[in-house]
Amino acid sequence: MKYTNIKKRTVNKKKNNSFLVTPPQDYPWVVLSKALGALTDYLDSSFTAEVTSIIRRRDYQSYLGLSDVYGLHCITRTEEIDLAECRARLLIVGLLKKYQFPADTATLRANAIDKFVEAEAHCSTVNRTLKESPFGVPDEDIVGVRSIVASILGELPPGISSDAGCRHGPGSTTSNSSMETSSYFKYGDLPYRVTSRAVDHARALISSDPRWLGAIEDKYRSEKGIPKWAILNWEVFWSSILEVNDENKVTTVPKDGRTDRPIAIENNLNIMLQLGVDNYIRKRLRRFGCDLNTQDHNKTLAGLGSMDEYPYSTIDLASASDTVSLRAAKLLLPDEWYRYLCDLRSPYGRLPDGRRIRYSKLSSMGNATTFVVESLLFFAVALYGTRKTMGARYRYREHIAVHGDDIIIPTDCYPIVTRTLSTLGFIVNSEKSFRYGPVKESCGSDWYEGNMVRPVFLRRPPANVMDIYSDRNRLFRWFSLYFPELDNNMSRMELDSQMCYWLGRNPLLTGPVSDEDFASYWHSPTPTQSKRNSTYRTLSVVNSAKQVHGCNEFLVRKLMHPLLDLQPCLTRKPDEVRVGGSRFAVVNRRSRVTMIYRSFPDWESSYRVHRLARLEN
Repeated sequence: MKYTNIKKRTVNKKKNNSFLVTPPQDYPWVVLSKALGALTDYLDSSFTAEVTSIIRRRDYQSYLGLSDVYGLHCITRTEEIDLAECRARLLIVGLLKKYQFPADTATLRANAIDKFVEAEAHCSTVNRTLKESPFGVPDEDIVGVRSIVASILGELPPGISSDAGCRHGPGSTTSNSSMETSSYFKYGDLPYRVTSRAVDHARALISSDPRWLGAIEDKYRSEKGIPKWAILNWEVFWSSILEVNDENKVTTVPKDGRTDRPIAIENNLNIMLQLGVDNYIRKRLRRFGCDLNTQDHNKTLAGLGSMDEYPYSTIDLASASDTVSLRAAKLLLPDEWYRYLCDLRSPYGRLPDGRRIRYSKLSSMGNATTFVVESLLFFAVALYGTRKTMGARYRYREHIAVHGDDIIIPTDCYPIVTRTLSTLGFIVNSEKSFRYGPVKESCGSDWYEGNMVRPVFLRRPPANVMDIYSDRNRLFRWFSLYFPELDNNMSRMELDSQMCYWLGRNPLLTGPVSDEDFASYWHSPTPTQSKRNSTYRTLSVVNSAKQVHGCNEFLVRKLMHPLLDLQPCLTRKPDEVRVGGSRFAVVNRRSRVTMIYRSFPDWESSYRVHRLARLEN
């Protein structure tokens, strides 16, 4: 949905504070109770009574246990249910499944670290097992998969260390905090950190850009008092510019109500080099029909596979990113590629409790090569199994989909693919893998007999108005698409009224229904506020710009950042800083909420078209 004529409205700090909200501690339970009340007619009475009892006790552990009995993976093992009951039940058992209760933060983190350590121990066992028996599966299978991997990758490009795809990532690094993740800070944070085996690659990367090398050299000469005409001792120069650090920092990020997701924070130059590999492998996989830049193919095949006439099976792997063992990677990757990926990885990790571990895996989550390498290996195994089962002339591009650990293959290929994956040390997740039946799941899409049944998830306590808008609008869209007859349901209307109450004295900004924008305003089928010049008010989050003193002295911060043409002040974005006659984005995580005006013609007509299109699909 496109908007035009966006105008900014200045909001002072005092007014900006009014966008904060303080909902009650039982916020998620109240929302769950209202949703249950609206869907009672579609649910079994015993199920409703069980959920009602859990809500009254505020028993979150018992609530999580509902997924083990009534979740998506249980449908194939229980009595058949109709589509409406399936959708209603999945919403109730999944609404709070990923909610982050504040009191459980320490437990969730501890569970994630324990899982991380277990995966590392598993990789160590796999390394020993595959070393004792190099071909744990039949020799022809290993040779077949390895030949496919080699044909996809090709020879290691000689200039990949200075490839144009090498760039800074959007997240934090071992030398940059989570508040300063822009390239502006990462290019200017000297010395750069890099692992010992990647030092030569880092030198090649910096030397490949004369602007970057020249700016660093000027800075170095200025700090050391070395005149521009003097010859540098390049070994001393590089030792001052590059700091060797052979360990990454293990931490966690939110995942669901049972555990966090473990990740590792890498060095800044390692990330740049790894992103070069990520860019290259994505291009190579795309030539073979595996596009990692979109999940559409996975979702399409998963939807088709949930119908009887399309024999597709979905495979999901547990802790896939943390179980790519060194030995399995060495067996499947060409030698030069394996050595290069080992050069870019961090051999050690530092746990939150201070323990240092030596990795038995090729790379952890946080390493920019992890996703593409695991996708490459899984795609090669799926392709080999499909060719061996269906024949070399089988049109695999139309019938295989791989995106990370989400694998979709023809049902007849399921035995050989899962056997090969298991022997290589990967753990097939039986709960989320579906060989037969009317249920399929892949890439965040849940299907039942060809129909989407994905529920809505509440993820965290709302902190501001935009969080309230987001939770309400996603529930509003879910109800309007799947249960339009409940538009005037009392519990359904009470849920909206309760959300309005939690807004407090903050303004209720209404706008048209959208599939992309859930947090900016309150979705409404018809205008409920006066329109001025065909505009309506919405909220927007802007990143606060931080002017770093002396940024003109360190030329790399300007030269190495994409420069933009100067624009009039009225259209200049608030996260862009004026420097030296041009401007460049300097983004950190300090954000604020502001109010803007948007124009939208024919509000009611757009809602009708939107709803018809969604219902037809």
